[in-house]
Amino acid sequence: MNQPRTRQIIFALVGITLVVSISASYFAIALLFFLWMNRIFHKPKGERWTPSPLNLPILFYILWGIVACASNGFSNPREIYSGHDAFLLFFLFSQGIEADELTSITRWFIFASVFVGFIGILQFFSQANFQPTPRTFDIPAYMQAWPLRLVHFFSLRNGRAVGSRSHPLTYAECFIPALFILLTWLLFMHLQRNKSSWKIVVAGGGGLATLLLGILFSQSRGVWLGVGLGLVINSLLLPKKLKYVGLVGLILFGSLLWFASPQIRTRAQSIFSMTSGSAADQQSSATRFSLWKAALQEIKQKPLFGNGLKEVELRVSTPPEAVGKTWSETHNSFLQVALDRGLVGLGLFLWILIVALGTILRTPKPWRTALLASFAAFMVAGLTESWIGDKEVAMIFWALLGAAEHLRRQGNRDEKIKN
Repeated sequence: MNQPRTRQIIFALVGITLVVSISASYFAIALLFFLWMNRIFHKPKGERWTPSPLNLPILFYILWGIVACASNGFSNPREIYSGHDAFLLFFLFSQGIEADELTSITRWFIFASVFVGFIGILQFFSQANFQPTPRTFDIPAYMQAWPLRLVHFFSLRNGRAVGSRSHPLTYAECFIPALFILLTWLLFMHLQRNKSSWKIVVAGGGGLATLLLGILFSQSRGVWLGVGLGLVINSLLLPKKLKYVGLVGLILFGSLLWFASPQIRTRAQSIFSMTSGSAADQQSSATRFSLWKAALQEIKQKPLFGNGLKEVELRVSTPPEAVGKTWSETHNSFLQVALDRGLVGLGLFLWILIVALGTILRTPKPWRTALLASFAAFMVAGLTESWIGDKEVAMIFWALLGAAEHLRRQGNRDEKIKN
C-alpha cells in the first residue's frame, strides 16, 4: 500500500472513530501520532517548531495536575496519564497535520456524526427501551425474535437515544462541532451560489437535520441550551442577508423541543422549573443542585491542590433515595476541575479557555463562526455536565482547539503571502 493511501486511511479512521468509539479512537490516534513522529524525524533542517499561545497554559495545567496528584499521595498514578492524554489531540491537530489532512479528518468526522445521529433516530422510533437499573428491556413485538445484542444496540437508554455511545450526554456532546461546521459549510455554499452543487446542499441539509434530531432525542438539556446559544452566535456573526438563517434555525430547534413529543416537551420545561418534567427529571435536577453544594463544601476543605485526579467522592442523597449515593463527578466541568486540581488548577483551566477564545477569534472566516459557536456550546453544556472528564468528549474538544490553532496559523501565512 502506498504512503498517500495509508495516510488517507489513517485520517478517515481518526475522523470516524472520534465520534463512534472511544476504544477504536485510541488506535487511530496512535497511528496519527506515529505519522507525526515520522514527519518530525524527516523534517528538513532549518524548519522549526511553530509555537502556539496555548502551549504554555496547557503545559502549566498538566504540571499542576501532577502536583495535585503528588499532594494527595499519588494514590492513583495511572490517572496522571489518563487525565492528560486527551491534550495530545490538540498538538496533533495544531502541529501534526497539513491543511488538506485537517479537511479530510473533518469530512469523515461529519459523515460519522450523521451516521451515528441516524442510529439515534432509529433507536427513538424502535419503541425498544433498556433500563440499566435494574437491567430490564421493554421490547416491542417485532423485536422479540431478534438477538439480544441487536436489541440492545437499537434500544433507547432510559428513554433516551445513545447511538453507539453508552450514555446520551456523551452521544449529544460529540455532535456539537459537526453540527456547526456543517451549518457553516452549507451557508458558505449558499453565498457562493454554486448551482451545480444543489444535490450536495440537499444532502448536507439532511445531515444537519439528522444531527439536530439526534441531539433532540438524546434529551440532553445542557446540550440543548448550548446548541441554542451556538445558533444565536451563528446568526449574529453571519452576513446581514443570512442572519435570518440562524434565527430560523433557532426557532426550528425550539419548535422541535416543544412539539416532538410530550416527553421531550416536559423535559425541556424542566430546564426552567424544578417542578416541571417527569419525576426522574425533577430528581435529576435536585441531584445536580445537591452535588454542586457538596462540591463547593469540598473545595473549601482543599482549595489549593484539590482531591487529585479521579479521587472525588461526593455522597449525596435526594428523594426518593433513602441511602446516599457516592458520585465521582460533579455535573459541572468547572467545579470538577476545582475539585480535581484545586483553585489554582481552575485558574489555569480558565487561562486555557481565555487564550483559546482569542485563538478562535483570530481564525479566518467563515470557520471562525463554527468554532466560536461550538466553543460556546461546550461551555454551556459544561455548566451541567462534567464533560472535561469524559474522554470521548474531551478528545473532540481539544481537537477542536487544535484545529482552531491550525487555522489561525494558516490564516497568518496566507495574510503574509498577500502582503
